[in-house]
Amino acid sequence: MGASMFDIGVNLTSSQFAKDRDDVVARAFAAE
Repeated sequence: MGASMFDIGVNLTSSQFAKDRDDVVARAFAAE
């Protein structure tokens, strides 16, 4: 199965997520 994308309803480019962004993205890839 190929990669898929879905909208999580969060704008990870917002500065309010800067502290956790790398961890959030890493967990998302690990959950695949």
